[in-house]
Amino acid sequence: MSFPRLFFGDFIVISFFNIIGLLSHYSLNQIFNVDVLMRTIVPYWLAMVCVFFLKKFFDRSSVFLIKKFFFNTLQYWIVIFLVAQFFRFFIIDSWSDPVFYGITFLIGFICISAWRLIFFLLLFNYKSNN
Repeated sequence: MSFPRLFFGDFIVISFFNIIGLLSHYSLNQIFNVDVLMRTIVPYWLAMVCVFFLKKFFDRSSVFLIKKFFFNTLQYWIVIFLVAQFFRFFIIDSWSDPVFYGITFLIGFICISAWRLIFFLLLFNYKSNN
């Protein structure tokens, strides 16, 4: 398994996480509105592209120790979350409610951790079979 797969999996998981959040607040027709997408999904995409170039979060040596792997996942999510909120601030020119930040951080971390746990287990299953 290659590590760009980890990034693309992160990208898909964070996109689904945002789409689920959109569906809980907007109707299906409204989530495809460019203004809504600019305030929600686009800041996370921009943050992920910026963070992708920080190779520390996709370091091969960190994958073989579960403690280091999940510590990197926490650091990765904190950086993406903060960078995305700054992009979001510059796009909509206002800060959100602190409750929004707490819920978004917690649920997003659960989603990204679940995906990365699956990746971790599949990687070890793949390595043990070869």
